[in-house]
Amino acid sequence: MAKDFARFGTADLARASGMPVKKLLRLLDRNVIRPSEQDQTPGGQGNPRVFTELSAQRIALAYTLMEIGLTPNDAARTADECHRPTGLLVVDAYSARVLPLAEFNLPIGAAIVDMHELNIRVSERLNLKENAT
Repeated sequence: MAKDFARFGTADLARASGMPVKKLLRLLDRNVIRPSEQDQTPGGQGNPRVFTELSAQRIALAYTLMEIGLTPNDAARTADECHRPTGLLVVDAYSARVLPLAEFNLPIGAAIVDMHELNIRVSERLNLKENAT
């Protein structure tokens, strides 16, 4: 591990993302949501999963996308590709992309996720208020 990261357990991620713990565990167990290189995955019984704040943001985005109708696999894949940028994430029937606010042109039937607000909410729920600005 090249850098020190704040570490959070599965219950912390569920609270930060709003996703029920059982659903999160099921998605992790089925590898729908995959850990990042900085996360720690259990090597055996008694070793807890431990995640970074970036993973919490990615999981919160995946759950937000599931709530608006994407399948868990599509939501996780989109979150993997788009979990950290600023701007607005636009998801329509054909693609997902992050658009700068100045260039924003909303396609018909698209959903909007404000990445900045999502990341602030995750940081607050993880009690990282100093990172929430």
